Amino acid sequence: MACLIECEILYFAQAREAAGAARESVSLPCGKTLADLESLLRDRHPALAPLLPACAFAVDEVYRPRGFVLERASRVAVIPPVSGG
Repeated sequence: MACLIECEILYFAQAREAAGAARESVSLPCGKTLADLESLLRDRHPALAPLLPACAFAVDEVYRPRGFVLERASRVAVIPPVSGG
């Protein structure tokens, strides 16, 4: 049986609006990266696609680069850029 991990995706600010939800669960094969997850989210939510390249990703409350390998069930936050003064 293939190894699968379950990730809870949390969307914030404009990402939440574009995804149409505050959270969702996705299953990924073990060993996939945040870049792979980003691609999956782009396919699932076309309105989110333009925003994703500017978003940061945090895995279990720690910011991670796109090359980070997801090896266990995790909570992944999709955090768009913040502006303000």
